[in-house]
Amino acid sequence: MSATAQNLTGLGFPPALADRIDNNRDGINSVNNAAPVTSYFSLNYVPQTGSSGTSVTASVTTEYLAEVFIPVNATITGLALLNGGTAAGNVTLTLYDTAGNLLAQTASTAQSGTNVLQSIPLTAPYAAAGPARYFVGASFNNATATFLSVTLGVGKCGTLTGQTYGTFPSPITAPTAFAANAAPIIGTY
Repeated sequence: MSATAQNLTGLGFPPALADRIDNNRDGINSVNNAAPVTSYFSLNYVPQTGSSGTSVTASVTTEYLAEVFIPVNATITGLALLNGGTAAGNVTLTLYDTAGNLLAQTASTAQSGTNVLQSIPLTAPYAAAGPARYFVGASFNNATATFLSVTLGVGKCGTLTGQTYGTFPSPITAPTAFAANAAPIIGTY
């Protein structure tokens, strides 16, 4: 029996349990030092199915924005959009800070799959400082494309109208209230 196991036994742990705890010490340390989870969803809305939310038909001159809270420092390597029932054309996803500064974006990518999360890598990983609030955005180049949106909520979301697909102003005027059917369901990863 190791010194650690003996100390645990002295604290009242049964010897078999003290040995198991001591033998698993490296496993516990590796969990404690693990990289933080990086999957956080817009408005903290985690979709339960591929049809969670309300289907919204995209406008090619609008960027749809929603707040996302990242509670710890995390390296974000991509964003995942919950596509609606019609996948058409290309989509670009963006990440902004609360001041509206563009921090990261994906390449223009063919929208693929209906009622599924479509993962799209960022053009470069972003080291997000947490805890902090950010905004994620989605822009589309096809007026028949759909995405799923949060219908009810208390977070900040909205739209930027009069935009040109593939051109992202920085800074933007970040949303200050909730707007129904404007919040794309987007997760970070």
